[in-house]
Amino acid sequence: MVWRKFEQYLMSSTGFYTALFVGLYLASWGLNGIHYTKLDLTALKDLYIWLMTQLNATHAVNSIWNSPKGQPPGL
Repeated sequence: MVWRKFEQYLMSSTGFYTALFVGLYLASWGLNGIHYTKLDLTALKDLYIWLMTQLNATHAVNSIWNSPKGQPPGL
C-alpha cells in the first residue's frame, strides 16, 4: 500500500527526476574534472530529455483521454 503511493508520487513528480539528474550530472562533471574519467555527459542529458518527454506525454494522454466528456483535463 505504501509502495503504491510512493510509486505513484515518483511517476508524477518531475521535480524528483530533475533533482536526481542534476545531482548525477554534477557528480559526473566533477569526476571528469578531478579524476579524469570519461563519463558521457551528453548521453546523461539525452537520457533526461527522453525521460521528461515520456512523462509529459503520458500525463498529456492520461489527462486528455481519461477526463469526462465536457470537463477540461486536470480538474
